[in-house]
Amino acid sequence: MTEVMVGTVASPSLRNEGWKTLQSLFLNKSESVKISKFVSCSRVDPEIWASEGYTVVSSTKTNFGRAYAIMKLVEYFKESNFDWLLLLDSDAFPFAPDWFRICTSMMENRGKFGVSVVRHENFENTPSPCVFFVNRAILKLGLSFDAVESINPLGDTVEDITVTSPQIRDSLIPLIRTNKINYHPLFGGTYGRMFYHHGAGNLGSDLTRVATSGMCDHFIPEKGHSKIEEAMFARVQDTPKEYLNELINGIPLST
Repeated sequence: MTEVMVGTVASPSLRNEGWKTLQSLFLNKSESVKISKFVSCSRVDPEIWASEGYTVVSSTKTNFGRAYAIMKLVEYFKESNFDWLLLLDSDAFPFAPDWFRICTSMMENRGKFGVSVVRHENFENTPSPCVFFVNRAILKLGLSFDAVESINPLGDTVEDITVTSPQIRDSLIPLIRTNKINYHPLFGGTYGRMFYHHGAGNLGSDLTRVATSGMCDHFIPEKGHSKIEEAMFARVQDTPKEYLNELINGIPLST
């Protein structure tokens, strides 16, 4: 059976217990593949994730940045025998059990090395490591992540953690947001009808690019982003099956 290395970056958060349980729950439902879970911890007790079956590849008490933590996972993958790597933010997971089949079929049809979320809704133009799935063949192009400066669709100069090689960007299929219901323009995104990414980030719900852009001020009041996000977090933690069905299909799950 094909084995996939799943790598997660864990940062300081009171929600780590909840996210690691939820991510592991859905990963374990993956079909036709064996999942091996790994984590790179930045200022987080590694035992939180190790207790859920994650192998700790890096643990630092100093904040070296998100790109550093991601690269620890990439370096481990390079030295491993895995043919496949799935990078996930700690608040992301595949909800479609056959995600591996769908992704590899897309890649084969398009002659690409991987798939990656592109969060256009956050005014981003680059592949995001929040959900990033690739074959080992991509290593020949020099897989690395760093803060890359660009001009976003609003005309602002921004930095996003993404792949540094333009060749790799051209070798990826973009996964776009596929929600039928959006309780928020950014939070609670479903991508390719396969992956969920909560998307609140470490800055705080009211400090995300969407919140500070002013583009939502006419329908989300000041400080309103955090209230929406907190309600969505409670839903995905308490009733994930029903909540995901609403986002994906636009209707409550029948009982």
